[in-house]
Amino acid sequence: MHVLALLACLGSPARAAGAVDLEPGAPPLAVQRYRIAAELYAEGQLADSLTELQVAYAMFPTSPKLAFNIARINERLGNLGQAVVFYRRYLELAPAAPDHAAVAAVIAHIEARLATAPVAVVVETEPPGAEIRVDGAPDAADRAPATIQLTPGAHRLELRADGRQTTETSLVVEAGVPAKVRVALPAVPREPPPPPSAPPPAVLAAPPPASGPPAWATPTGWAAVGLGAAGLGAGVWFVLQARGTADEIDDLPSGDRDRYDVLAADVDDQNGLAAIGFVSGAVFAAGGALLLAWPFDDAGVALVPGPAGGVGVVWSR
Repeated sequence: MHVLALLACLGSPARAAGAVDLEPGAPPLAVQRYRIAAELYAEGQLADSLTELQVAYAMFPTSPKLAFNIARINERLGNLGQAVVFYRRYLELAPAAPDHAAVAAVIAHIEARLATAPVAVVVETEPPGAEIRVDGAPDAADRAPATIQLTPGAHRLELRADGRQTTETSLVVEAGVPAKVRVALPAVPREPPPPPSAPPPAVLAAPPPASGPPAWATPTGWAAVGLGAAGLGAGVWFVLQARGTADEIDDLPSGDRDRYDVLAADVDDQNGLAAIGFVSGAVFAAGGALLLAWPFDDAGVALVPGPAGGVGVVWSR
């Protein structure tokens, strides 16, 4: 028997009850799920029954009973594409089944329906709200995101939105297979701004000689460089620690899961501390070097009228 005790097969009377079990060799957990599916089916909970059957099938994929019942419930739920897949799987697993011809006829009937039945296609756009035009139609079928119904075959979608370039995309809809399309609409390019007018010429006076850095700059700069070196050294030390811990993980016995978790957390912590050390060290070192190299000068800058309506710059102390 290939169906649940309460499941009708292909429109014929329900098969005899009594053996709500799988074929010999089935894993006990798969048998348990199969029995739960039978109870759910008897209560009319088809979707939940299908879920249990799929779990059992994942554990026992060579069972004709599971394949047939998954196909049958998919058919009843309207999932015709999946129904065909599992009916075919049933015939592969049970080529000598007495209902082989009947199942083949059901497959042919479903495929004939799928050949003309509309298929749900989800259309999403970025940004949302674009108009969806199908196969050159003058009016929008909907606005994204939306689920539209398309017949099997090739189709062309045109997507329009304010401030975005009209975008076209093509797709081939397979019979019985829902599809999803996501399209990004590029922004309409803006005209470049006019070039700025040329500024008036500036007259620069020679700057006075630099008066040198203030008294605090040099010791502060060296202190920052020292802190940077310490941070970089700490980063190197933590990297070496992380590598040592990783080597210890490699030497662990395969079954020591608790020790593995502890060491893996240590590696993450050490790598994080190394990153902090490198970043802080680099910041302090760069800041110190900048203080040491900065051309400090207490000269001031003033703007004065230049020739022909221009502006001059002079230095003052």
